[in-house]
Amino acid sequence: VYHNYSLDLSANIEHLNSTEDILTYISDWAERQGVPSQMDEYKNLIFQKPATNGKEALPPTIICVDIDYQTINNNLSDISTAQYIVAAANDKNLTGGPLTVIFLNNENDSKIGAENLDPKFIKPESNIFYLTSNDISYSSRSSFARSISQIEINNENNVENRNCDTMIKIKIDGINPSANIISKHKEPSVISQLQSILTRLRSKSTNFQIANISVDDNGNLNPRSLEFDLLINKYDLDSYTKWLDNKSNKFVKKYKKDYPDISYKYEVVSDVNSLPNTVFNSENIKSLSNILYTIKNGDYSFNDNEENNTKNQDLRIYGKNYISGIETKDYSIKLNILTEAYDKTYLEQINTENSTAASIFNAKYTIEKDIPSFENKHELLIKMLAKAYTKVNLFTNRNATLPEKWDEEFTTCSYLLEKNDNLNIIHLSISRNDGLNITNVLLNYHKWPTGKWI
Repeated sequence: VYHNYSLDLSANIEHLNSTEDILTYISDWAERQGVPSQMDEYKNLIFQKPATNGKEALPPTIICVDIDYQTINNNLSDISTAQYIVAAANDKNLTGGPLTVIFLNNENDSKIGAENLDPKFIKPESNIFYLTSNDISYSSRSSFARSISQIEINNENNVENRNCDTMIKIKIDGINPSANIISKHKEPSVISQLQSILTRLRSKSTNFQIANISVDDNGNLNPRSLEFDLLINKYDLDSYTKWLDNKSNKFVKKYKKDYPDISYKYEVVSDVNSLPNTVFNSENIKSLSNILYTIKNGDYSFNDNEENNTKNQDLRIYGKNYISGIETKDYSIKLNILTEAYDKTYLEQINTENSTAASIFNAKYTIEKDIPSFENKHELLIKMLAKAYTKVNLFTNRNATLPEKWDEEFTTCSYLLEKNDNLNIIHLSISRNDGLNITNVLLNYHKWPTGKWI
């Protein structure tokens, strides 16, 4: 039954076109199970089961999962677990305190559902299990802080006249998340490709202009397409297209296996009458190129000789900094940046680097949102969880454990922690092979050593 939830959702994905469609699908599924739900104004889908007789004084238990259409294929284990717990609410043998299961609207990793969830659904002293899917199963009580910022490149005059006679229309597309990608490569970065093109042009002292930069709006996720109109002169065309052929072929070859629809194409427009009359101000493009080259677009790792002063959490990285989008309106240029870090200090360090790069190259840096890191110092619940994992599941290896790790990224737990007082929150990462075991642990909650909860 558990696996059928994943199979059915996978089979229906091709008929669903948005995060809201998926939430409606889950709501319709629950209605067929005879389980009522409600959807709030931020499209969070909420299931509530009152405490059973005699259990009213027990703390509420809350199960939360994020729903995002863009990444749904990589989140089937946690969704199946939440669905099974919803369906099990009809089981009269399931006794305990109040139970709430919330499918959070996480459109494009915006966390909009968690950020705006009404605190009335997260009562004080609740025990919260936030579920995600991963390659391995683990529990966590700590995760990174996050900030969302913007670099704006905007001169008094953002436009100038065209003086080149040939245009190359470049398009990178088809970087759509495939089901259950297992790859040694990270997701392709169209921003890195743009930076590489601009660096090449400037290093070769090529006379060039830019007429269009169009990056898809993918929220806080990596942008997955780029359209870029480059203007050069005919005498540079041959050498530049040869370089572009080689670059595009390597790019597609590297990622084709994981992204079968990926493409990196260009079209040459030689008819002068078909070329635009105005282009981006060359100083703005120079600033953009320098900023893309200077700020780090990726992970901040510890140096081998650097002391790890992060409470011995054995972290591989202490921060992330990603350009999540480029907006161009009236030829001004805005870079949207998503930054995550171990704590406030590291977050400020990375933001300072971004701000310095912006100021050096005549741009303005603005932090639009700061969300603190998450840390749960309570140990009792996570110790009970680890013990229950082996106690209620039948393992051939009795040494099987559910390890505790530090999340090397921002999680929804930060938003949940702000909802009310004395919350005990644990993040459970669920592997595909371990989904049944984790679900069984949560359903046998009332058999845990203290005899509390569901």
